[in-house]
Amino acid sequence: MVARSCIFRVDASSRIGSGHVMRCLALAEELRNREVQCKFYCLPLSGHLMELIRARGFVVQPLESTPHNGIQSAYELRKLLESEGRAGESLNLVVDHYGIDHQWESEVRPSVNAILAIDDLADRKHDCNILLDQNYSSRTGRYRDLIPEDAVFLQGPGYALLRSEFRAVRTAHTIPGFDLRNVLIFFGGTDPDNYTSIALKLLASLGDFAPRVMVGAGHPDIPSVRKALSGFAHQELHVQSQTVPELMAQSSWYFGAGGSITWERLCMGLPGIAVPVADNQEELVHELSKGGYTLRVDLPFSAQTLSQQLDRLGKEYGALQQRGMSLVDGFGASRVSNELINVNRSIDIRPATENDLTILFQWANDSKTRENAFQSKPIPWSDHVEWFSARLKSSDSRIFIFIVDGLPAGQIRFDLKFGEWWIDYGIDRQYRGQGLAKILLKCAEAWMKATFGHLRLRAEVKAQNSASLKVFEASGYSIISVDGGVASCEKDA
Repeated sequence: MVARSCIFRVDASSRIGSGHVMRCLALAEELRNREVQCKFYCLPLSGHLMELIRARGFVVQPLESTPHNGIQSAYELRKLLESEGRAGESLNLVVDHYGIDHQWESEVRPSVNAILAIDDLADRKHDCNILLDQNYSSRTGRYRDLIPEDAVFLQGPGYALLRSEFRAVRTAHTIPGFDLRNVLIFFGGTDPDNYTSIALKLLASLGDFAPRVMVGAGHPDIPSVRKALSGFAHQELHVQSQTVPELMAQSSWYFGAGGSITWERLCMGLPGIAVPVADNQEELVHELSKGGYTLRVDLPFSAQTLSQQLDRLGKEYGALQQRGMSLVDGFGASRVSNELINVNRSIDIRPATENDLTILFQWANDSKTRENAFQSKPIPWSDHVEWFSARLKSSDSRIFIFIVDGLPAGQIRFDLKFGEWWIDYGIDRQYRGQGLAKILLKCAEAWMKATFGHLRLRAEVKAQNSASLKVFEASGYSIISVDGGVASCEKDA
């Protein structure tokens, strides 16, 4: 049953930070676009963000329980739901709170249809229907004994909860090159230890920068930030900015906290240097730096260490940019919404348009795609722009975008050469292993046949790429030769 309402149990404070609220807002806005009514229940802690939630158009109900009496807030929430007439099968609950576990969730469960728990610590049990851990981690099975056996587990940055503006700005903006001066600085919505000012003083000692600084309205000492900024000839200060995607698009690199903003900047192609400023950021920054998605600097700040990392950033900039955009595509909130409201799977294809430039670039530079390509080196942005423009204009080329549950899930291209249509296809990493490649081929062939009639189809695949070979064979293609590690496949349709 599709729930018509969804409630969010989340808090923010001067010590908790704003990341929990911001990612819940991203999910709530996606649900609202699908005509799901959303309401927030929060404790009025020091530094709460209830006014920000209201400014986004959502109702907020303050709770009265003390922050140290978690189970009491579960009783209170149940009574509120019953008194408001909201309890029932049409109501889902989203919980994003490190202080809430299976006992709290079990207490509220009778009043809701389903529970989505957002977590990334894997340090306590949950009584939930869906567990979301959007972090990048090499550790598997962390939640095996912490969630019910029948719970749906959503893992990885493909489910990162970002507002739709990030996807829109990412699609529209030109990916910049490296400019050392053009840095975006952000150390969290609250930054209780004022690392922002410390970082600015460190940069001032290293050279000429033009910092663009973001702080939350709850920052403890904005005057000191302004003072630290005054030493730079070119600088900007943005307090509780509502244009974060645009600020990222205008910046060349990032220096700041390794919290939930990580997914926003990777989505936007903004490489940088992350600083784990809280215990729950340590594993995330460690895993991403080990995986080649970000650089890191630890506290306390060191001018020598930062200089070394800036040298690395200049050398590895393009690779960091491409890896980040491939890891986080900006559709996470849509994917989570599909799971939460139980959308039935729909599959379709459409012709590619100019708006698909960035996502095709992301897919082309995916590590698995490059591994299976005949030319394994990453594709530069400028080359991709020129290639895509030529393909869209050519009458001998057709590119289709594969759509699953309303989201882009892959691409397929047909190029006409000497009377044969040569095929190249790829599946988004989120959708691999689901048997969708055969469906993509079938849909695309049907579209081409309806347009051109009889088709002679051809594909070349690395002989070691057994997965693609199986897809072509299962789709009626014959392997006509294997020469020099290359398998040639053909089909009359």
